[in-house]
Amino acid sequence: MPATPFLGVLLAFGAVYVIWGSTYLAIKVVVEALPPLFVAGLRCVIAGTILYAWARLRGVRAPTGQELRRGLAAGLLLFLGAHGALYTAIQHVPSGLAAILFATIPIWVALFVGAGPEGGPPQVGTILGLALGLAGIAWLNVPSVGSVPAPWFSVLVLAGAASWAAGMVWYRGPRRPPSEALSSALPLLGGGGALLALSAFRGELASVAATGMDATALWCLAYLVVFGSLVTFSAYTWLLGRVSPTRVASYAYVNPLVALFLGWLLAGEELTPGMIAPVVMILVSVALVVSSQTQFKETDDATPNLVREGIRARYPPGGPRRHRGAAQGNAGSADRADDALRGSQAHQEGRGRLVRPGARGAPRRPRVAVGGAAR
Repeated sequence: MPATPFLGVLLAFGAVYVIWGSTYLAIKVVVEALPPLFVAGLRCVIAGTILYAWARLRGVRAPTGQELRRGLAAGLLLFLGAHGALYTAIQHVPSGLAAILFATIPIWVALFVGAGPEGGPPQVGTILGLALGLAGIAWLNVPSVGSVPAPWFSVLVLAGAASWAAGMVWYRGPRRPPSEALSSALPLLGGGGALLALSAFRGELASVAATGMDATALWCLAYLVVFGSLVTFSAYTWLLGRVSPTRVASYAYVNPLVALFLGWLLAGEELTPGMIAPVVMILVSVALVVSSQTQFKETDDATPNLVREGIRARYPPGGPRRHRGAAQGNAGSADRADDALRGSQAHQEGRGRLVRPGARGAPRRPRVAVGGAAR
């Protein structure tokens, strides 16, 4: 691992912690002035266009028809489902609470992978994390705790987190472009286009044309695209090349806390002592699932990493980092296994069949956390 400047690491972690944590409040400010599906779609299309153009300018080939169809279809789960739900619900849910609920993406990923053909019996940490997370979510939505006026919108945020996780699990595999930026741009464009189409069907575009675009909302939208997506992506990718994945994955626990604090400080959102215990329960549940270390064995050396932003469309331009301790010629080089946390996001994803820790044939490698966050 190359020598790492301390100041650079400090600034990069500050960007990943604070900027990604602040995007929930920025989303809430935007959707108070502009229709939610229009905002979500516009952000995805802008970010996807920038990533696609950047990849093509660097000489990356155009996607094949199969890659194009698969990437655009993945955007229906990752952005139409996840961002559509989040941006709609956050009009009625405090931004800090939305961040806490959306941080459950690793739990959903573990459930979907375990239920699939590559899965196996759930590990103890996954079972405990799921039980603890459900209990924390239920407790947080008890009216006396001081949560949301309409609890069903909390359910909508959870549904968005589940949609993001399902998209991540489905989108992995060999039928993706070899370029990280290109494989990220296609779902953004597909999901963003679908969001704008649904927005037009609901009459949101006519509403925007009639009322205009608020200057504050435009600044927040620019902040989400430039800082929440592109700048922080660069910081995240830079950290992955210089700091252990486990340390980088800590953003999934810090982002919701930053969102809670900023929502209380800048937007007057409720933050009561009674909320501390359920919030801690949810974050601990995510940590338990992450520490279970579901691992993937790659079957293709050209495996791009799928990243969230969630929440928030977080797709860092940069390739996956291979495990260098595996024997030469072994196509099962290790992925960063940050997929579930991005989420936080954002999350990194590998390819191929699932290899449970300690199973025969599992590659020997350092213990890493399954990541995610998405946004």
